[in-house]
Amino acid sequence: MKVEKERKILFIYAITLAALATSVAGNIAFLGLLGPQVAKRLVGPVHRRQIPMAAIVSCIIVLLQIQFQEMSSHQLKFQLELQLRL
Repeated sequence: MKVEKERKILFIYAITLAALATSVAGNIAFLGLLGPQVAKRLVGPVHRRQIPMAAIVSCIIVLLQIQFQEMSSHQLKFQLELQLRL
């Protein structure tokens, strides 16, 4: 029972530290925290495969973020044009 409580407390600390690192350093800190963890889940504990996979995962996250940003900015421009025409 005490182990579960400690695990929850440490989980909250980890989330808080990740949020602080992201807010201070930006998206690079987020990718530095997230990329290796996803790579570890995908390829296992072997570092020879983990490091290249972490780089690939981080690149995919950046590309998806750029794509999402492009789509949302086009949608926002379209909404503004409609509002200006009315």
